[in-house]
Amino acid sequence: EAERINKKSNQPKFIHGFAADLDSQAAFANAANFVSDLPFKPLWIERTLSGGGCRLVFEFEEPMRADDFELACIMLDMVADRLGVTALPGYDKGSSDPTKLWSNGNEWVKVDGGTAIPSATVFKWQKEALAQWSTSDAHGIAIPLDDAFKLCKQKFGDKFRWPEDTFQLE
Repeated sequence: EAERINKKSNQPKFIHGFAADLDSQAAFANAANFVSDLPFKPLWIERTLSGGGCRLVFEFEEPMRADDFELACIMLDMVADRLGVTALPGYDKGSSDPTKLWSNGNEWVKVDGGTAIPSATVFKWQKEALAQWSTSDAHGIAIPLDDAFKLCKQKFGDKFRWPEDTFQLE
């Protein structure tokens, strides 16, 4: 049986993109102006069912790995900040909640010049988020990163891609 993403029993594993919810009544009408100043353009602008609000829908070239609820929250906050959407009128901080489900709006507009956010950029943001994440040894297990890297390379071979600048391996 399927289960919704939640904090305890079904934590997020991958984040495929980001939807910035703008609750301002004039958001949809002004969305083209909003996106022109952003560092990355969303692929879509969705008019919300409320009528005037909208969501800016960004996709990642490759999914961002989360594996932990707290880490997913930190990463989504980081993404929102790096995209510059937190300063937009009516920005809903709930956009960074990995358990949030959005209704399918009533109008979708493809953004000219909108592209998926490059993997290198997403990995850079992930690295910044990981630096903020508490990795306390709650289970009494400690595996050095260089050992983890070798084990992952051994298990997954050429399919394993760990950006070299993500961690300093000794």
